[in-house]
Amino acid sequence: MNDVSSAPAASPSLSARLLLIFLGLCFAAMLIVSVTQRFLNPQLVVPSQTRAEAAPDANSMNGQIGELMQKIGENPNDVETMLHLVQHLVATRNWQAAETFAQRAVALDVLNHKALYLLGFIKHNLDQNKDAALLLEKAVAIKDDAQVRYSLGMLYIYFLNDPERGYAHLEAALKAPALDDEVKARIGEELGKRSSGQK
Repeated sequence: MNDVSSAPAASPSLSARLLLIFLGLCFAAMLIVSVTQRFLNPQLVVPSQTRAEAAPDANSMNGQIGELMQKIGENPNDVETMLHLVQHLVATRNWQAAETFAQRAVALDVLNHKALYLLGFIKHNLDQNKDAALLLEKAVAIKDDAQVRYSLGMLYIYFLNDPERGYAHLEAALKAPALDDEVKARIGEELGKRSSGQK
């Protein structure tokens, strides 16, 4: 009788240990998947002003978006204000609205490399990578910019199956005189993968 009554007491302890081991394995698997995704699915460079504007809370961001939309309502041809609005919309990941206003900015000024880059960045996030590459190619033809070239490199290598063209853009970006340290490190990492036979 004593053996039978003591058996249930041992079972919860074993179950708790098995549950902890299982949760630990799940956590480790999530960590591995997260790190793997970071390397297997690299993203384009987020436009620098958008990164800076991503910090405010949602209420502040919505207020700023409202103010910018009001300014555009008063002056529908103000491309700079429209680009600020697009950057805010990108920061909130409102891709459809961002695309609409970026297209309007490009229509107003077809030689505005910022507008082309933002629209290309948005197209990439909408899984329209061929269109994104065309827009970024236009942007870099107007103004040779290392961040745009890095983004083109990532598009061609990882999303458009044209690694040679991608690496050519990365190498050109590496020669830029005012290259951001973070972008320089990313380019070095990608070129290192090529020389080691990885992708």
